Amino acid sequence: MNFSFTNLDLANLATFVPLKLNVALDKAQLDATVNVAFTQTTKTPMLRLKGTGLFHDAILSNHHEKASDSRLLNFKSVKVDVEELFPFHQTAKVASVTVANPSVSIVRERDGSINWLTLVDNPVKGKNPFASTGTSSQSSNSWKWSIDTVKLENATVELTDRETTFNEKLHIGSMVVGPFEHTLK
Repeated sequence: MNFSFTNLDLANLATFVPLKLNVALDKAQLDATVNVAFTQTTKTPMLRLKGTGLFHDAILSNHHEKASDSRLLNFKSVKVDVEELFPFHQTAKVASVTVANPSVSIVRERDGSINWLTLVDNPVKGKNPFASTGTSSQSSNSWKWSIDTVKLENATVELTDRETTFNEKLHIGSMVVGPFEHTLK
């Protein structure tokens, strides 16, 4: 079965996330084409997904009360080509990730706080929603991921120091890295 959609408004969908975070997805769209296949080996039924997702025109902002410039990250697009994803077997092979025109904004406020570091101070109020409940084994919760290549195109970093009025835009340019393999536990 093949599915596709264009211009899904992720910023609107993010308003339904039940977690209170210091970040917000102010703007983002998603285009995707997905192939879903149900197969049965001798003993195990399998669900395999493959396809391409294109996140575009995204802006991620910091909603910490000290941040006078709330933008953290924006990009023109992130294209993800998924070669295969087996959700029941918790494995994924990503052929490529291409990030076009990413721009990271790092701001040091007059009080010394840095906009990105306010996110790790206490990003979720109260109990950690991702903490293990101890009811299942580590191995059953592990995901194995591999990514062949990650490509950054025309990357920039904007550095701003409100104490010294330093403001600089660094052009990182383009780079390709990979492959990566990781197990998420």
